[in-house]
Amino acid sequence: MTSYHPYLVEVAWSSTVILVGVAGVLSRHPVLINGAFVAVVGGAFVVYSSLIGISPFNLLTHFYQVLLEPRYIDHSRRSLLLLFWVLNLTATLLFVIFVSHSGRSSSVHRKFFHLTLSLVFISGLLIDGPLLALSAALLLSIFTILELFRYHSVPPWGEPLNRYLEVFRDHQDGDLLLTPLFLLAGVFLPLVFHSPPPPSVAPPIQLFAGVISVGVGDSMAALVGSTLGRNRWPRRSKTVEGSVGMFLSMIFGLFLIRPYTASPYLSLLPITVVSFVLAALEAFLANVDNIVLPLVGYSLLTWVA
Repeated sequence: MTSYHPYLVEVAWSSTVILVGVAGVLSRHPVLINGAFVAVVGGAFVVYSSLIGISPFNLLTHFYQVLLEPRYIDHSRRSLLLLFWVLNLTATLLFVIFVSHSGRSSSVHRKFFHLTLSLVFISGLLIDGPLLALSAALLLSIFTILELFRYHSVPPWGEPLNRYLEVFRDHQDGDLLLTPLFLLAGVFLPLVFHSPPPPSVAPPIQLFAGVISVGVGDSMAALVGSTLGRNRWPRRSKTVEGSVGMFLSMIFGLFLIRPYTASPYLSLLPITVVSFVLAALEAFLANVDNIVLPLVGYSLLTWVA
């Protein structure tokens, strides 16, 4: 990650934490949070440019050169990857607008975000893992700031953000809409414990723990459970059919991704055991499954790989 942008993640997240703290102090005067945002971002640009030894006015040129003129991967592959990410982002934004105008959403609707995020993650990890890790850290910072604007009703951003995002509120959310942040954090969580390899090197299979458990398994559990589910687990709202769908989809997903990882010959038995444990755990988790499942999946895949 630091091969592309040394210090960028550290500066971005330090600035985000500072902004969250300042916004808390200014919560009774939300319009002032705009000024705090400009000041914090401006300070971050100055600090980052001084750390890498260039003028703040040359940062945009620097980012362009590193992003579109990479030293570690073929230019055309990087360009196609970025184009694919932009298409997924566009599809997500259009979906948000469509569902928001309809006025209601279901758990099935919310799984659309799992799909596009999974496509971004898998393509990034297989083609350019370090860029994916960097992008994930920055994206989580951006989502945190957007939620800060929505939560504090910062004009003029708070009202439209609330209008478009409120329809996707999950039963686990309170005043804060944490489900999107937990989804992002869960899918990308394995990258915190294991840095992705450079391009052209097969990634460890445990790095896919988040996308397999949350992006694939949890999504399939919701889809199957909401359409075919008839038998519920004791004292739980989740269905046996949904758990079976999750179990089978994770086995299929791990087998599909296995040849492209550093464990191309991982056998059926450990894959089945990992999938069974995660499906059973999801069935009885009431909250924060987007965080717990990737953690357990990463640990199990690291052990069996």
